[in-house]
Amino acid sequence: MQSSRGEGVKPLVSVVTTLTVPRRRPVECLRSWTSGQRLDGAVELVVVGDGRRPRLERRVRAALRPGDRLLRLPGADEMAQYDLAARAARGDWLLFTEPHVEALPDCLAQLLEHVRRDGLAGACVRTLTRPERSRVARMEARMYQEEAAGWTRDGDWRTFTKRGVLVARAAYLDAGGLDAALGRFAETALARRLHDLGHRVGYAPRARIRHQNSTRLRKLLAYVWEYRRQQPADAGAPAVAQACDDGEWARVAPRVIRDALQVAAARGRDPGWRALVVALLRLRLAVALGPRAARWGAAGSPAMRCVTAWLRFQRPLQDEDRCYAAFADLWRAVGDLALATAPRTAPARGLHEPESLDGTPFRWTGPIASLRVEGPGPVVVDLLGVRDIGPGDVLAYRGEARLAPATGASSATRVVFDGGGDGRGPVTLVCPPLRGGDGRDRRSLGLPLVAVRAGGAEWRA
Repeated sequence: MQSSRGEGVKPLVSVVTTLTVPRRRPVECLRSWTSGQRLDGAVELVVVGDGRRPRLERRVRAALRPGDRLLRLPGADEMAQYDLAARAARGDWLLFTEPHVEALPDCLAQLLEHVRRDGLAGACVRTLTRPERSRVARMEARMYQEEAAGWTRDGDWRTFTKRGVLVARAAYLDAGGLDAALGRFAETALARRLHDLGHRVGYAPRARIRHQNSTRLRKLLAYVWEYRRQQPADAGAPAVAQACDDGEWARVAPRVIRDALQVAAARGRDPGWRALVVALLRLRLAVALGPRAARWGAAGSPAMRCVTAWLRFQRPLQDEDRCYAAFADLWRAVGDLALATAPRTAPARGLHEPESLDGTPFRWTGPIASLRVEGPGPVVVDLLGVRDIGPGDVLAYRGEARLAPATGASSATRVVFDGGGDGRGPVTLVCPPLRGGDGRDRRSLGLPLVAVRAGGAEWRA
């Protein structure tokens, strides 16, 4: 039956969206979620605009059915608009989407069937590939498909995406909704809160959409810049930590740096430990210069990487693989530059972006990482088994004191250190860097962290 609803009919699903990024054919895309759906149940559409596109708002208003709504929230960012729409919605289920996403006719029905069958609090859609004439659009599509191959696996919590995700309204409200103060990072933070509260949001591969990819490189790079700049704002969620470059290490105790330098220099015959000496010397210089000077000094390397990757991406007549490698390098370099030039306070430092392997979330550290995990007793570090590393390859500090490896307690995926004192002060982990194995990853990689525990405190990737 074709979905419809009038005044006074309680909707089953509320489709919530904004007009922030309309791209092409926004009215037709919105209709694909309402009159374009084959669903045995009523659907309402709640759209929020900020008043900056009055002509588009008039077109959308003219296309609304009885009971659909167009709200206005002047001066608010995109996440605040989504949250307003979600809280104003009346359906038991919320479908978050974008005005440049077209749903196939059975998308909502497939989502509902999936969540009911598996007892889930929600599920995200599958994006179909489509031919793209624009190089930028092809790169965005490829990056999304590669990343989605990881976070759509069973058990991964990163399935909240405003490209298309169905969530029970009660679960959304229980998790506090999208926090506008976190900007672009609000989606990731909400996904984590849903997971921590036991609201499972899965992946429904038979619920399909078509996404209009961006044709403007500047828009995509602005997105990654904003995301990485706003990522540290989530200080209230202890399970989500921030990435950081060496230039923002003013809070690491100089005594820790000196001690680690002595150990690394003594093992300098090994190339990995020699590389660690270089990283520690950079860190010591950053501490000596102070946070602001160190931050701008640290910006030099990602800035040069941005220029180099941009020039590589602009080369004509190159094959798709080389073009994509340059695009991915540019994406990472812009994010690193955003972090290197931003003042921050955070519960964790020295971490790269969240990743997942076979459904297990983890984060690579840099050669030096500091986490605020305070608790008495042993410090337990859980790792992915993707790097051959033992307790002798890691230096661990509680505050300024180096911790000794616990005898016989470590394994291939766990390193344990004896605790000491009252368990106060950050846990700092130091290890020789490992370069990315495929030759394209320019990051300086340390430990593949899954969790760090001390007493009753825990940090999880």
